[in-house]
Amino acid sequence: MRSIKKPYSYPVRIAHALAVLFFFCLTLTGLRLAWLKEDQFSDTVIEIIDAITPTGDIYQLHLIFGILLTGTGIFYLAYVFLTGENRRLFDLFSFRQYSSVKKIIYLFSFSIGLVSLFTGYAIYSGLYIGPDGYFFNSMLHHWCFRLLAIFVILHAIETLVSKKTSVNEILFQKLKENNVNKKMVIITAIISLIAMIIAIRIINTSDDLHCKEQNRIVIVDGRANDIEWYGVDSMQVQTFGGANFKAGVTEAIIKTFHNKHKIFFLIKWADPTRSYNRFLIKNDSGWMEEVSEYKNIHGEYIYSEDRLSLFFSKDDNCAATCHIGSGDKLGLHYTSDDTADVWQWMAVSTDPAREADDRWWGGYENDIYGGQHFENKASGGYKSNFNDDWQQPYFLPINILSRNWIWYGSDSYEPYNDEADTFPVGYRIPSVLVAPTLGDRGDVIAKGKWSNGYWTVEISRNIATGSDFDLPFRGELYLGLAFFNNADISHSYHLKPIKLVIE
Repeated sequence: MRSIKKPYSYPVRIAHALAVLFFFCLTLTGLRLAWLKEDQFSDTVIEIIDAITPTGDIYQLHLIFGILLTGTGIFYLAYVFLTGENRRLFDLFSFRQYSSVKKIIYLFSFSIGLVSLFTGYAIYSGLYIGPDGYFFNSMLHHWCFRLLAIFVILHAIETLVSKKTSVNEILFQKLKENNVNKKMVIITAIISLIAMIIAIRIINTSDDLHCKEQNRIVIVDGRANDIEWYGVDSMQVQTFGGANFKAGVTEAIIKTFHNKHKIFFLIKWADPTRSYNRFLIKNDSGWMEEVSEYKNIHGEYIYSEDRLSLFFSKDDNCAATCHIGSGDKLGLHYTSDDTADVWQWMAVSTDPAREADDRWWGGYENDIYGGQHFENKASGGYKSNFNDDWQQPYFLPINILSRNWIWYGSDSYEPYNDEADTFPVGYRIPSVLVAPTLGDRGDVIAKGKWSNGYWTVEISRNIATGSDFDLPFRGELYLGLAFFNNADISHSYHLKPIKLVIE
């Protein structure tokens, strides 16, 4: 059997060191993403992860470290093959001291590294089919990481305790001569750089949704009339991570077009239940907003309502605005300093008024709102029916309830008074007062219909409103979609950018 006398070169040693560093960074960012899903680990493990992992723009960091680790691997393989050091890869499996089990472990580690790379990209790009496809890719990705982490730890221990073995010359054998092929270093560095640039281009490549001009209008009623939407561009979008969806996944279809004055959107997504669960409940001590015992930093996901959120930005996709927090703070959405237009349709709070809440996001620094803005409202809009100061409802129903919200000014309700409060313990009344929004936040018309396990929402707005908080629909904009299934915070989302191209 052959033995290795020539020591590993500096480029090979540096590649090993960088691989360990980037894998460590990838591990920390991956664990922070796993922290978002508390059901993956025990409470103790979650607390440890929360204490040791970074916060902030973790999605982008995880992608960056994944690309850097891939580039390092390509550099290593290209260098050893171009310099002839690839014999070490073959010698590694012909040494007598390596058992068949060890050979299988090394080959297996290379395989799971590739699987982890491809499943990560599949999750990022939505290259899976439905909840089962996402669950398969997600579990495969997570278990590949666990197995790789075990391999790296055991391999490091073996390297540290077995200094006399040929494998450990990577760290311990001294170089007796200048053992660097500078020409090959430059060539392989260029190959690695090109591969990383291609990876970045692939990651940043958007799916384009073309919004073309049509000489027609849509009656915004949520009915998705075929004649109104015939021939317009559409896109299928896979989203994941939402509460109450199967495996957190729901699939959506979005359509769009514009005429000379308005832009129109149709969004249809799978939701097995129609949720109008916004109530006040009477107990022994009075009234309170109905919340579940499971409410945590992920919000309420039992007593809430269905929602849809649309995001528009000139500069970046929605995932880039997601900054993950720690402890009892899940995180915030804010931009790098530009203005993002954000619409939120809610089944209880805005749908009865045929509108979506027209919000906006900005930068975080020196911003008392933390980047998310809701103050652009003149009057009207939805409001809680619960008076926090007096711990009682603003309005009580006069007759048996027929709706899940209170239309402000309706003669079916009366202002709260002790004489009218004859309701028994356990009785529920609507917790949301609804009225049309006046001012900047009332620019977006929207109406939804739920049928046979699907929500269909039609939305329209003027091409340009003249507001500093609204983006005009011209040129190209990033578009983001998020879906809430009976939840106020935890929503499904997509990571791959979508470009809205207005033609």
